[in-house]
Amino acid sequence: GLAHELAAYTKNGKSTLIEVDTHSLMSSEHGESQKAVTRLLTKTIPDYCDDKTATVVVLDEVESLAVARSEASLAANPVDVHRATDAVLSALDSNTMNLPNLVFVATSNFVRALDEAFLSRVDVSISVPAPDRDGVLRILKHTLQSMAVSYPGFKKLVCDKRLVDVAERLAGMDGRRIRKTIMEAMLTRQETVLDPDETTLDDLLAAAERVTRANGTSKARTAN
Repeated sequence: GLAHELAAYTKNGKSTLIEVDTHSLMSSEHGESQKAVTRLLTKTIPDYCDDKTATVVVLDEVESLAVARSEASLAANPVDVHRATDAVLSALDSNTMNLPNLVFVATSNFVRALDEAFLSRVDVSISVPAPDRDGVLRILKHTLQSMAVSYPGFKKLVCDKRLVDVAERLAGMDGRRIRKTIMEAMLTRQETVLDPDETTLDDLLAAAERVTRANGTSKARTAN
């Protein structure tokens, strides 16, 4: 979406979108992570920007690239961690100076795991909290409506007023967990396994209760 919007401000009306699988850059081989990061950020990406086209680079789960060096564990080969993070910081500084048409968008679910020097280079930081009840309700309805293409019986669930109760129980969960709750509800009974159209609001409520209880147990164990 960002790349599409930027295209409107360029002379040729075009933009480039590059999505980076950050995990594929990291290696257990000594020094290889640094080399891969350096090659990507100082050679591959700049080559795409040579034509001055607006370019958006998405670094998903960027914490795997810019690990907080102060928190690096001895068991995790901290030398390579430092070198890979140093390579990221150096490349970002260079690209900022030389490639004004390049925009990096980084995402992370573990901001506390990011290096402070990396965070200091961020121009705009947007925090997206876990959805509240209304947000969960929208996710549930959207997912059920999408699934209703294959399972028409789900249409009645979208209109059921008790769906709000399901959303209430799942408030604070992440979107992936919310969507999986519907799948879990389909596995509640033998009837729903054989025919998902038989899934009821009671099945959804029961699944939401199990998810909430399991999540609470997980937090308790973490605290201990």
